Amino acid sequence: MKDKKPKRDLRLEMKMGDPRKIQTEDYRRSDHNDFATSSELAERRFNGYRMNAITSELEIWVYGVVRGRVPAPNGRADEEAVQREFNKIFGVE
Repeated sequence: MKDKKPKRDLRLEMKMGDPRKIQTEDYRRSDHNDFATSSELAERRFNGYRMNAITSELEIWVYGVVRGRVPAPNGRADEEAVQREFNKIFGVE
């Protein structure tokens, strides 16, 4: 069975023009760190932590470098594991 193309609505095209040629608004991704890539965070020398949904890990960043990672299945990291990682990174006993 062949896939059928939808019929073109010529009345609509007369009013609005060919929908395949309509220009959309310019889209710009937010500059906020939540939407930045790893390379952008490194360039900005980001400090803090972020949840990496792709790897399911909580990443701890110091001056643009990932210094620690804590597994976070289902988006939740173990609080004690996070504390141990912070202690290891910052030399706290």
